[in-house]
Amino acid sequence: MQYDIAYVNGPRNPDGKYGNLKTRDGLTLMCPVALLGMFQAGQVVDINTRSEVWKGRNGEPDKTMTIVASGPGGARPTPQQAATGAAMAKAGAGSGAPVVGAPRQDGPSPAEAKRMFVSNIVSHAMSSGKFTASEIRVLTQGALEAFDMLTVPALPKVVPQPPPADDFPDSQLQ
Repeated sequence: MQYDIAYVNGPRNPDGKYGNLKTRDGLTLMCPVALLGMFQAGQVVDINTRSEVWKGRNGEPDKTMTIVASGPGGARPTPQQAATGAAMAKAGAGSGAPVVGAPRQDGPSPAEAKRMFVSNIVSHAMSSGKFTASEIRVLTQGALEAFDMLTVPALPKVVPQPPPADDFPDSQLQ
């Protein structure tokens, strides 16, 4: 499912297993620490999730939580991303502040928008299982062309204008 991430937060407890992703529409997704490094505020991502029932504490009722099951496009974290997620958890533990930062209010720059579009298209294509790694360059080129076709304003159609009419009829020109 696709989510528009507003904030990426590390766990409250430095040894916590989960941070969270807050979406623009107010949904909270619990994210394993190893996956936190794969997300940034302002991203629109397609991720796999699962539901888990978490026991309530101190007499609170049980809660059904949405858990992030993969990185963007179904990806698994690299060791570096897992380490980044752990470092984010340690750095932001207990602060309640966004670890990666709040999204920009004016939206992504044109270059960021292009990168996000191309990345999403190629990621979806690769996760479909119908393409191989050797086809990434071709997929990227196709996504770049599609982005340009969708974002470059179409040139206005030039309608030929009729020649200007004479102010005087031919009979008066003698």
